[in-house]
Amino acid sequence: MYPLDSNLPYTVAALCDNIAEKRESLISEIQEMDGFWDFLHPKRIFDILPSPRNGVIVAINMSKFRSDTLILLPNTKEVVNVQLEAFTSSVAYQLKTKLHGLLQDRNALRVAKRPLRRSPLARRPKGDPELAFQDILATLWKDASKLILDHITIMVSKIFNLSIPRYSVLTGQHADPRVP
Repeated sequence: MYPLDSNLPYTVAALCDNIAEKRESLISEIQEMDGFWDFLHPKRIFDILPSPRNGVIVAINMSKFRSDTLILLPNTKEVVNVQLEAFTSSVAYQLKTKLHGLLQDRNALRVAKRPLRRSPLARRPKGDPELAFQDILATLWKDASKLILDHITIMVSKIFNLSIPRYSVLTGQHADPRVP
């Protein structure tokens, strides 16, 4: 054991530094060996999600502060991170709750096969359900889908050296020119 003296904190710190240096040296030595180049490295996205053969993989990571999207295109190793600042988990929960309420009001969701009985004290839906549904879709479009599709369009045009025209949103039977 170490003798107790006033230099003990410095001795312990020096010992910890020495052990840390030895650890780093051993890890570097192991990583130089054949087949161990990724020893103690975090998994790469391609180890977790392989490159898609057909279509695009979009993975969304949500938190209460913001969401991030990882986009993988077929036959590429490029991963693009798209920050969805406005699409938080609370926004997604509010949209889900609103949609669930609309479906319940339309008698589309039933837990059992019995008829829906509405309590006289139950709140009636406010406003037009069609407008509420349009609001849900508009929020999804503005805060998530549009940003993701824009980045996919940019990725595809870069990879294939294409000049891709911007997509248009169809409303009814014609394209809406107001949507960028």
